[in-house]
Amino acid sequence: MNTLLKAKTLTLNNNVFNIYGFNILNSNTINKQNFQPDLFKILNKYKNEIDNIDKDVWNKYKSLVNEYEMIFNNKNTKYNVSTYVPISRAYFKLWEMINNFDIIDNTKPLNLLCIAEGPGGFVEAIYNYRKKHNSSNNKATCMTLNSDDKNIPNWAKANYFLKHNPSINLVYGVDNTGDIYNPNNIKFLINKFKRNKANLITADGGFDFSDDYKNQEQNSYQLIISQIVCALGCLDKGGHFVIKIFEIFTHLTVKIIYFLTQFFKNVHINKPLSSRNLNSEKYLICKDFTGIDDNMLGSLLILLKKWGELKSQNKYINDIFIFNVPREFENMIKNYNIYYVKNNVYNILKTLTYIKLNLPDSEIDKIKQELFILASLWCYKNDIGINYKLSLLNHEYMYYHTYPQKSNSTTLNQYLI
Repeated sequence: MNTLLKAKTLTLNNNVFNIYGFNILNSNTINKQNFQPDLFKILNKYKNEIDNIDKDVWNKYKSLVNEYEMIFNNKNTKYNVSTYVPISRAYFKLWEMINNFDIIDNTKPLNLLCIAEGPGGFVEAIYNYRKKHNSSNNKATCMTLNSDDKNIPNWAKANYFLKHNPSINLVYGVDNTGDIYNPNNIKFLINKFKRNKANLITADGGFDFSDDYKNQEQNSYQLIISQIVCALGCLDKGGHFVIKIFEIFTHLTVKIIYFLTQFFKNVHINKPLSSRNLNSEKYLICKDFTGIDDNMLGSLLILLKKWGELKSQNKYINDIFIFNVPREFENMIKNYNIYYVKNNVYNILKTLTYIKLNLPDSEIDKIKQELFILASLWCYKNDIGINYKLSLLNHEYMYYHTYPQKSNSTTLNQYLI
């Protein structure tokens, strides 16, 4: 079976287990990668090679190993295969997940919450998807950090989109910061959705971890848990939740995923094809929320308050859960990790090889031709307009004639299984 356009996904079913409350374990040092540490060491060994490469040289060649880079290039839009230019590349990631995981019901009104949403790629994808399917009964609430820091995404790029979609409501919580580390801002959202719960929630939060990428997973704990608590308090039963995570090399991350299976019928771990294959981001697509009781939600909010207090004391959080994860569940995560480490190492080595060979422009153009074709296949499968005027793409199109109409797609579909 040709799996060219098939992303690796791990599906985890609902688990019913006792949650005996929460207990914060903290220390003066950051949590170690204690889940599959040997596998982490292998990956880290090859990532260390990147530190020896000039940053500009690395950036030049790493794009050549990202098979779907040419869907949309932020820096050089004239090479985009997609005819649509979105607010951010995140647009295509969510569009792909919507298509693959059926998280939007176009027959019903949409009540949407987007957490850590700036600059707006996710809400743009959802609204455009609904519009494409003639569904316009939408209402969205979006929260992101309210900051002048240029490194923090804001709404500047979304002005035109927001102007033409007045049903999108931007909020910043009780303190006007948009900071969900503040439990009162989460309570603000929970109260806002108390009478009319959201049927879809997204959480695409992240930071620039370039100075400490080896600890990206641990540094994201508080953000991930805060987003989860927010979603559990605002989501309607039967609703869906999409959240970005990073590596899964600590027991706490494994526990977080297992914890979510208590509240959803299915949790899918997925790295969209449109997500660059050299980064560690993945998404949890949590489907069919089963609900949460008020006592549990209250305990989680107390936990977040205590977390903030410990952080102000320069303490690191190592665990918050009392329960143990079954070995069978851990083994599924381990197998998934093995797959992605193999894929990551392969792409690192591929990039390093290109750098060592100092590829001439003629060879780079050949690689780009292949990337244009892969990007166009992705666009075709996901019903995104293709820019056939691109010279590199047009050459291949004229030579192979492999772009049939939707009604006669047998030639192309052999690649789309």
